[in-house]
Amino acid sequence: MDNISITKLPLKRFPLWLAFDKHLGNSLKPSFCEFELFKTIDPSLSLFSCLYRAVSIDRINLIIKNGIDVEPINSAIFADHFDKAWEYGGTPKVMLAIKMDKLQRSYKKVGADTPKEKLELWKKEYPTVVKIQDNQLWLSKLAEDDPRLCSPYEEEYAYWIEGDPFDAIEAVFIFTDSKELNDSLLTLVPTEALYA
Repeated sequence: MDNISITKLPLKRFPLWLAFDKHLGNSLKPSFCEFELFKTIDPSLSLFSCLYRAVSIDRINLIIKNGIDVEPINSAIFADHFDKAWEYGGTPKVMLAIKMDKLQRSYKKVGADTPKEKLELWKKEYPTVVKIQDNQLWLSKLAEDDPRLCSPYEEEYAYWIEGDPFDAIEAVFIFTDSKELNDSLLTLVPTEALYA
């Protein structure tokens, strides 16, 4: 791929790839084909079957520490296919490739007549409860004041990782158009996160 150079950083918990593209800018579309990118790196990775989450570079240490950029680690996140996720995170951006089978939806629709004991059990994972119809409740990980609660956006893109986030991460990419960041990225990575 002419537009982009790729370097793998020696992390213990997941593959971390630094991708330098001088044409990156703030474009809502990448200047490269992600399928070509996926084919040029580790073929053992299942990148074609992942969902993607893009966040700003200031979240990288949290990702290295916890495997995900949210706290608590089972909070709701938003993820989609690579090209949609690319619209977020700014430049430089961190892109997480997340295994689909490790993701759960951020909401659960249940009958309003659900037994109280069962409802209380579900509320431990989905604490926000909204009555959406006379006979239906929407249980969600999103807060009551989150404008995305009960929305098509939540239905389409909101998930959470059940279990250890490190098990859910197939790979992490950092995309930058800054040669300075490209050259100094190892200084952002804590020593204990690197292979000895």
